[in-house]
Amino acid sequence: MKRLIISLSRLVIVVAYCFSSNVFATLIGDTITATAVRDPGGSQEQFIFNGNTATVGAGVEFSAPNFLGGGSLFEIDVSDTGFTVFLDFADFSFLQPYSVSLSDLDWLGTPGQITNVTRDAVTAGAETWLDEISFGADFINLTSSGTGFIAAGDIFEASYSFTATHNGSAVPEPGMIALFSIGLLGIALSRRRRAA
Repeated sequence: MKRLIISLSRLVIVVAYCFSSNVFATLIGDTITATAVRDPGGSQEQFIFNGNTATVGAGVEFSAPNFLGGGSLFEIDVSDTGFTVFLDFADFSFLQPYSVSLSDLDWLGTPGQITNVTRDAVTAGAETWLDEISFGADFINLTSSGTGFIAAGDIFEASYSFTATHNGSAVPEPGMIALFSIGLLGIALSRRRRAA
């Protein structure tokens, strides 16, 4: 009977250890930072967002209505696996370079780092808008490779997705702690009976 208790306790500990590496990671609820610049380094440089922070959740995280005047709109909507950048030019008809930077992508639950970023979709005519992508462990930078004339009232939208790896060094889930504790309790009880 003692051997059975010890064997079951060890099995519970091994199972708890194996399942504890499958931890949850999400950007939902994480506070991130955005910087967006129109004509970066140029004569008409304008910071649309300058280190603004927002918590990732439902809805648009960053919004700058009327940033150019005339009903213009610039928005960034972030999800757990990607983001969308939206630009309504309203009355303006010249596309200047833009840059967008998202940083402090820390993931809640399990720390992680970005391993890939891809542009999934873009509005026709906006192929050179925010088309150059660079990234690091917790940031993504986008820049435009071109400029040009556009029709007043054009709307540009580009969607991006990213992948990340997670190192599994997060705090264990409560269920795993309970399972691990039951295993240790079983070992302690079996040793206590042996000593008596």
